[in-house]
Amino acid sequence: MDSGSEKIQFMASEVIVIITLYAKRY
Repeated sequence: MDSGSEKIQFMASEVIVIITLYAKRY
């Protein structure tokens, strides 16, 4: 398993959560 790809997946999931919370505001 690539630790780099794992980091990218974690960052992507965090970005999705932030976007979802941001979209709920408006």
